[in-house]
Amino acid sequence: MKKSTLIIIGVIYIASIVIISVFGLVPKIYRKVYPVTKIECLNETDEKTIVRKNGDEFTIIVKFTEPANANDMSGTILQLRWRVYPDNATDNNVQFIYDKTRKNFQFVQDESGRELGTVLFFAPATFNLTILAADGSGVKFNLLIRAIRI
Repeated sequence: MKKSTLIIIGVIYIASIVIISVFGLVPKIYRKVYPVTKIECLNETDEKTIVRKNGDEFTIIVKFTEPANANDMSGTILQLRWRVYPDNATDNNVQFIYDKTRKNFQFVQDESGRELGTVLFFAPATFNLTILAADGSGVKFNLLIRAIRI
């Protein structure tokens, strides 16, 4: 092999090492993570519930008429509605934090044990509920739920 050919191969080899070390080891983010920044409760006043918003205080009053029946989903039931911001959050699931020892209400769960935001009331009850982002960001929304006879 000619000396000029070996020099060209050596230059290309060294140039490729420099280019790969500069551009080839740059980390690429293929899936950007968007954390939850805010949770909002969307429940509004209707014929079965009264919603009160006073600054940071959010209260839902449910008109307790008869004990709920989990088999046919009848009786006094509250369906919570919420929204997670931003809309493109990577994990937009939430957890419900409340006193699980109470027996006068129950959250409906799916087959995997995840609570769906449907509350069955077996007797009048008052409890604090925290809707917590499941992505670990610590974002939460606190509210007071009262099921009372009106």
